Amino acid sequence: MARSLIAWLRWPVALGIIALMFSQHREGFDRIAQRDLLWSWAIAAVGLRSFSVVLGCWRWWMLVRAQDIPFAFRDSLRIGCMGNLFNLIVPGTVGGDLTKAVLIAREKPEAKTVVTTTVILDRVLGLLCLVLLGFLMSLANPLLWRRPELAPALLLLAGGTLAGAIGFAIVLHPAVLTSKLLRAGLKLVGVDVTSPAEQSGGQSQTTLARIVSQLLGAVRLYQARKRVLLAAVLMSLVIHAANATSYFCCTAALLLTAEAPSYTTHLVVVPVAEVAASVLPLPGGIGAREGALQVLFTACGEVANADSARNAGFYTAVGYSLASVVSALIGGLVALSLKPADEATTRQRLKPQPAPC
Repeated sequence: MARSLIAWLRWPVALGIIALMFSQHREGFDRIAQRDLLWSWAIAAVGLRSFSVVLGCWRWWMLVRAQDIPFAFRDSLRIGCMGNLFNLIVPGTVGGDLTKAVLIAREKPEAKTVVTTTVILDRVLGLLCLVLLGFLMSLANPLLWRRPELAPALLLLAGGTLAGAIGFAIVLHPAVLTSKLLRAGLKLVGVDVTSPAEQSGGQSQTTLARIVSQLLGAVRLYQARKRVLLAAVLMSLVIHAANATSYFCCTAALLLTAEAPSYTTHLVVVPVAEVAASVLPLPGGIGAREGALQVLFTACGEVANADSARNAGFYTAVGYSLASVVSALIGGLVALSLKPADEATTRQRLKPQPAPC
């Protein structure tokens, strides 16, 4: 009876969420409604945003499967779309990650530490590739480096790329898990990283020690399956390029291409705006995104009239936010229509990953 009640209640809850989001973005709808709109570009913006969400679900599914956890892509799509929906409600753009972690931990309680780790890794990979895309495109557009107003943004992209690359190189090096420094630090929680078999046998462990052991085991698997991480990085670059293109489609849909920077410049400034939207605790990053794009479009100096560039940045961000809302609503309806995959069937269909060397 409880399950039937929950199944029926999810639709009123979903409709309530839809009503809340439309009320929050009513001003944006009114502003867009007052402008001429090219619907072909608007549909393309929603389509690219939806494509990036689905590809992000696929990336997360790969990271979970790399841990030898039975996990169907249907479940990844269902949980990922729900997380994307809650991104627009929970402050910041990490609310969806929290939703995903809670949902998958409930469905996979035996591996909740590891699956939660995959959610964190998915987010870290996404942010790293976000700044990486912006940095690479800034190198392809050297004129932007001559703009002193853009120096902080470009240094953020360069520093974030360097720090992320160094961090991943250190974590993925096999010697890290056997280093004396790590071994000495983990002895404080009763974990011996030199022998995985000894960690789980014989002596009882504290809860913290078991969690650390599971995290180290997850790192070992990723170290042995670097191709999965490489594929995840490439997919992340495609995801962020699709999102940046969705921004440009919003610019074109609102007839603002003459008042906004070029497409290649979008690929540089959009990652900076997305980082700002991730950091500031606003639902879906809305507000931070608009302010960041206003400043960045003006700082690019590609438009003579600063007021026109500032307005173009605002309307482009509002258009992208609305495209994200439409995409999230579509994804939410898809998630509600999908039923959890049968675990026994999933175990039979999904082949195990190659054993680590």
